[in-house]
Amino acid sequence: MMLRCVLAMLLITSPVIAQSDFGFHGFIDSYHAAQIDDSADLLSSWTRLRLDGRWHGDDSAGFASVDLEHNGVLDDYDELNLREVYFDYFSAGWDLRVGKQIIIWGETEGLQILDAVSPWDYREFLARDFDDLRKGVEAVRWRRLQDDWNLELIVLPDFEPASFAPPGSPWAFPSALPSPGPAPIEPEDSLENAEYGARLSYYLGWGDLSFVALRTWTDEPVPTYTASGTSAPVLGFEYQRQSIYGGGLSVPTGDFVFRGEVAVYTGSTFETLSATGIERSDHDQLKWVAGVDWSLDSGLTVALQLTDSQVLDHRPGLPLPEHNRMLTLSIEKDFFRETLRVSSFSFVGLEEGDTFTRLSFDYALSDSTRVLAGVDVFTGDEGSFGAFSENDQLWVKFKYSF
Repeated sequence: MMLRCVLAMLLITSPVIAQSDFGFHGFIDSYHAAQIDDSADLLSSWTRLRLDGRWHGDDSAGFASVDLEHNGVLDDYDELNLREVYFDYFSAGWDLRVGKQIIIWGETEGLQILDAVSPWDYREFLARDFDDLRKGVEAVRWRRLQDDWNLELIVLPDFEPASFAPPGSPWAFPSALPSPGPAPIEPEDSLENAEYGARLSYYLGWGDLSFVALRTWTDEPVPTYTASGTSAPVLGFEYQRQSIYGGGLSVPTGDFVFRGEVAVYTGSTFETLSATGIERSDHDQLKWVAGVDWSLDSGLTVALQLTDSQVLDHRPGLPLPEHNRMLTLSIEKDFFRETLRVSSFSFVGLEEGDTFTRLSFDYALSDSTRVLAGVDVFTGDEGSFGAFSENDQLWVKFKYSF
């Protein structure tokens, strides 16, 4: 990993000697969170240096982003992590990007409906900023650029799964791999297993419209069973091939912006054990989200989203419920000439009644120095957020940009 990062920086910075058209910036941030109980254990503690380098030529450009992090709680975090490194080539009406990159296709905040290209890093669940959750993927991206429409084509030759906290971590997700348990089977690197997709976007006078088609793999491994003679079936985990077809819409009206996405996920195979043996069934999934943003002249912004993930032709015994409805609520307000931002983001699971809320205060000491503090609260006895009901935490973060 370290050699790849060093080589990446050399590749990006090498044209600087000849062209002297180079931009360099970054930041140092330090984040520490303590559990709200008598133990006051540290649930997160890390300090990070991020370096971003960018150069521009007449018809090309390059970018590299590297994190150097020390994590005092999670040992599996890379000390040196290459977030992105890619080259751009520009021509009349189109451009090409090759390398490790973060690809964002959705318009929602904190939800993955059409935004299914870059997997997420859940090693600290949702306790990190949304910008830090997405992982870079090795990809080739070609875009056709027009005044009122864009066409984007992508190919991902190497598979990159989502990341989860290991067993024993305070952020170990209950539905992740059991401990001990078999390692998930990843697809082999081959042309046949490559991921690819297309996105067509229209920029109309009344709003934006997009259509997405993606041939990909599941970010999370799913359980499978293998018959073993007279013995009990053997549990295993593998990533499944799936296709995603959908579209998105964004319409601004006065102080409001109405947004929506809908997608059909095909290729999901569920395996369960019954008295007669292994039962397999294929079920498509329908996922959608509808939201509205409201911005006031006072600096107050409110955003509401309602989403559902439905398993079509659902039957009893499947590992997923027929519906997984969720509500998100975001509130932001600036004070003192925009030097202080108070914000809150909440997830509410409508099936299990579990919630996760992050309340934060972001104060600018100067143009380059910020101090942030907040509280994370989990509620519920079941569900994704209820699993972390003991992880309520107070946190503080310092950030210096240069």
